[in-house]
Amino acid sequence: CTTYGDNFLKVAYHFIHGYNQDTFLGVSEEDCKFLCLNRTSYICRTFEFGQYQGVNECYLSSITSLDAPSEWYYDPDHSYSYYQRDCD
Repeated sequence: CTTYGDNFLKVAYHFIHGYNQDTFLGVSEEDCKFLCLNRTSYICRTFEFGQYQGVNECYLSSITSLDAPSEWYYDPDHSYSYYQRDCD
């Protein structure tokens, strides 16, 4: 993609290891999406959202599962979901 839309594809129980560029704690899923869409220091292409020890966690990244296939993981015990931004 060269341009990105405002919609995301959700993939439950998946995450990319080691490529988080920003972390936000205590935000909602919608807030996490908003933070990704409004990043100005880089193009946010993905975010991961979940809960750890009762705290919502949001991780933003410019990397997609296609960029780092060896770091793309499925873990059914992992409460996080991966969201990849759609192309325009």
